[in-house]
Amino acid sequence: MSRLPLCVSNWLVLLVVVGFCGCGPAADTASDPGTIGAAADSGDEEADEIEVNILKLPEADQALARAQKICPVSGEPLGSMGAPLKVSDVAGRDVFVCCEGCVEDLKADPEKFLAKLDAAAAEPSEQ
Repeated sequence: MSRLPLCVSNWLVLLVVVGFCGCGPAADTASDPGTIGAAADSGDEEADEIEVNILKLPEADQALARAQKICPVSGEPLGSMGAPLKVSDVAGRDVFVCCEGCVEDLKADPEKFLAKLDAAAAEPSEQ
């Protein structure tokens, strides 16, 4: 009986694994790829990434995060660093931040950051 050389058998195993598993994007990028693909297809990669991350929030929070638009601590667009985090009851309000690192700062000086949100909301929209 003839045996395949070790390097050939390794390549065959690799081909079988790739054939079964595929080599596409990670499965955790969306809970419903059809919905996200349709919603996030503007041609602007950053805007699409933001929309994909906003869609990771519960449906009730998506509109609130879109209305808030920015993280009051970093000033970055919500969704630009992954799914925004909701911080409940910040001086009686629910506030979204861009990342875990901003939660502590928000809680340490809520009035400062709520004032930033209020000022941003009062500015005329660019659209």
